[in-house]
Amino acid sequence: MKSKKTVADTVAKEAASSQMPETDNISPKPTLDNE
Repeated sequence: MKSKKTVADTVAKEAASSQMPETDNISPKPTLDNE
């Protein structure tokens, strides 16, 4: 059970990490410029 949760967490973290760069690449400056 713990192993399954760890794997799911790793997959979810990898998915988020993969999507983060895309969003950061799309508008990395606008976010800083806006703030």
